Amino acid sequence: MGTHTLRTLLIGLHDENINVRRTVEKEILEKFTLQNILESFTLERGSHRMSLKIAIRDILEKELPINIATKNFFTLLLNTLEKESDNYLPGKNMNSMGGINDQSFQK
Repeated sequence: MGTHTLRTLLIGLHDENINVRRTVEKEILEKFTLQNILESFTLERGSHRMSLKIAIRDILEKELPINIATKNFFTLLLNTLEKESDNYLPGKNMNSMGGINDQSFQK
């Protein structure tokens, strides 16, 4: 299962029918691992990773009625994605490589 499948399943967690939500949770927890999600989304553009973070944050903040295992999985995934994005802040990386924010350009 790939990135499009995961994004589609995340939408299913908003369904009013509890049976739909339970089936979606089961599929996510059985078919996806943290590692394969991160690897799949590494191959995607940055906007896809951002949309994943937004979708997961939305689910967690709305406190949708999902089981604790799903909530923990999403929390771990979101924290990992946030941590990775902190390591790739453009200004931070550009500073460390002598980029546009380097003091040599500020005369």
